[in-house]
Amino acid sequence: MTKTGVDYAWFENDFPDIAEAYCFTLVRGLSPAELMSRLERRLEAPLQGIVEVVDAAFAQYDLEDGARQLIGMTTVGAWTLLIEPNGYLGVTEERVLPASAGASWVSHFVNVNAVGTFLWAEDQALRLCFDPMFPDDRWGTTPDELLDVMTRIGFVRC
Repeated sequence: MTKTGVDYAWFENDFPDIAEAYCFTLVRGLSPAELMSRLERRLEAPLQGIVEVVDAAFAQYDLEDGARQLIGMTTVGAWTLLIEPNGYLGVTEERVLPASAGASWVSHFVNVNAVGTFLWAEDQALRLCFDPMFPDDRWGTTPDELLDVMTRIGFVRC
């Protein structure tokens, strides 16, 4: 059975503090340490749990007036997961493409105004990028490669 967005409605209920503005990124082929180095980020105190990450991110944003953002990282199998409460680094092409050298990069961003971006890069090539509200407007080197998947899960109507 194909899952659709309805199957993930629990996310907003269980994690309201991050659900309205986030960027989640999965990177295969780079450890968290390698990714930190490529993104020219520095390691801060370890945080435990999504609530602590969200609270620290918003505190950092307020303290720095948005000039610096907090990124949480962990491993999920062979992937590195980046969690950005109220962030967008994972869909910033000028940062993503160089950092994706030798790696797979998949990212989803949404903000409080429902502006969103899905981005897929492979080894410095932008394969697919689109706003989930307007999935017919896609770009990248292979903008239609995932069209069948996008259609099955409800992004694109045939």
